Amino acid sequence: MALRPCKECGKEISSFAVVCPYCGEKPRTSAGFAILAVFGILILIGYIGDLRKKNSEGGGGNSPTSTNVTAKHAMGQEFSVGYWTYRCNGANWKSFIASEFGSVERPDAEFLIVDLWARNDDRTSSTLPPVKLTDPQGREFDESSKRIYLQDAFETLKQLNPGVSSRGLVLFDVPPGEYMLMVSGGYESGEHEFVDLSSVRKEERDQGPQRSSAPGEGVPNGGQNPPNDSAHVGIAPGQTTANEGHEPTPEQGINSLLDDWVQSFRQKDVTKQVECYAPQLDVYFRQHNLTRAFVETDKSWAFGRIAEIRKFEISNVQIYLDATNEATVTLNKTWDTTLTSGRPFAGSEVERLRLTLIDGRWKIKSEEEVAIYSVTR
Repeated sequence: MALRPCKECGKEISSFAVVCPYCGEKPRTSAGFAILAVFGILILIGYIGDLRKKNSEGGGGNSPTSTNVTAKHAMGQEFSVGYWTYRCNGANWKSFIASEFGSVERPDAEFLIVDLWARNDDRTSSTLPPVKLTDPQGREFDESSKRIYLQDAFETLKQLNPGVSSRGLVLFDVPPGEYMLMVSGGYESGEHEFVDLSSVRKEERDQGPQRSSAPGEGVPNGGQNPPNDSAHVGIAPGQTTANEGHEPTPEQGINSLLDDWVQSFRQKDVTKQVECYAPQLDVYFRQHNLTRAFVETDKSWAFGRIAEIRKFEISNVQIYLDATNEATVTLNKTWDTTLTSGRPFAGSEVERLRLTLIDGRWKIKSEEEVAIYSVTR
């Protein structure tokens, strides 16, 4: 227990004593303590007043008006802010996205997918700053957590070395409307600039690819149920089927491959079906870097489970020639079968095939599900 002398009689008393037990006098309040108390109250009042001023002038500091906005840019325009350089290549609305896991993810409002390129101009390795949307009301919108299902999306906490650039997709789940893309000059720069996305209309959703640099990666047929009629291969705009010589055109060779692929499935011909695939596959549904032997084992197992094939058709086929020996094909696949267990197995989906030319014949080197419309088991 701390002791102190009484100001009246000089005897030592407890520092917590209300009165002196010897002379009965009340201890006097320290003038220094009183001054400090008053000074602390004045500081608190001033801090509260400053907070009120900031809230009234800047909306709490969360509005875009509180950032250092230097410009508003158009899509396709390259610009620098802080130690980053950006270019927004395009954007479009989507009513759903197809994940690499075969699922279809739907938004709470609408998906807005932005194709963004970024370069680190700093002298050290840096993490790509968060990207946001703003609307005319000054509200800010963060990226959707469903970005993990979007192919070609920027990975979380994307790290880039000095002078290195990267391109990826950014996913937002927002109500349809006019927005600006807000990018940052860095986590500590305090600088922001905006890209005008108001020209991206809701009516344009599901039209074209999700990423403008990869033709054919969008969902065909506007995301609606696929047509029931079988269709032959459609040629992408700007491509020709004319052939001045006697050699088959790339489109004719791809048509022949797809015919063999369909007919061998209908006949449950494992050998002919496997011949449609390349010796080495980059992707086979959810698996990567496989040999044709794996495909043969999988097809043998699948055909062994099927008792009857009533329908196996492809439609809305689109070919995109990526190079003289590379091509991408998107198609709608519809099937109706009965398994040996007596249970039905039917459905319809969008598939993407990547083809390569080997010894003059087209082969499948990648097979992926883009979107599943329906499955009955």
